[in-house]
Formats: sequence, structure tokens, C-alpha cells
Amino acid sequence: MRIGEAAACLNMSVVEVRKAASEGRLPSRRTGSGRRVFDREDRDVYLGRPTPESVRAGRAEGLYRRVSGSTGRESSLAVQEKMLRERATGTVYRVYQDRGSGLRERPERD
Repeated sequence: MRIGEAAACLNMSVVEVRKAASEGRLPSRRTGSGRRVFDREDRDVYLGRPTPESVRAGRAEGLYRRVSGSTGRESSLAVQEKMLRERATGTVYRVYQDRGSGLRERPERD
């Protein structure tokens, strides 16, 4: 698909799609005329959707990491993700994270 169609499918601007492709986050290829085009399977991988090939090959997994509190957040999230990836039995397509949802939800009393 062309860059405009990819942008619409990804709910991104053409500039954002071009940047993601240039940074290697979104695979693309060039046609003989030099236009950038995107494969639907690459788009699905970018969106975290399992592709038909990956489903046939085995499991597709999403990981969930969570931290609450105000100190050590980044290192704790990194450690959790590393541990989850080591224990994954299928292909990891997306990592979800939750920060601070365990903090107080009601205001403190004076």
C-alpha cells in the first residue's frame, strides 16, 4: 500500500509514517520509481496484530507490566519486561504497561 493508505490505516499522518519508516520502526520498501510502499503484514505487526503466518507458527502473546509508587519505576518496568520476555512461550507482539494506577484514588484528609 502507498504511504497515504498506510497513514489512514495506522491513524497517523503521512509525516509520522515516513518518520517511523525512516527510523526502521515500520518496515517499508521502495518501488522501481522510488516510491515508498508498505506491506499489510508489516502494518499488522506494527499495530501488534498477529499475522496469519505467526498464528500458524504458534502463539502470539501480549505482555503486561505494571508499577505503582513514585520511585524506581523505569528500572522496575524494564526488569519486569525482561522477565516476561524470558518466560514467553510464543511471539511477543505488544507490551502493555500501567504506571501508578495503584496510587491513592481518594484525596488525603487534612
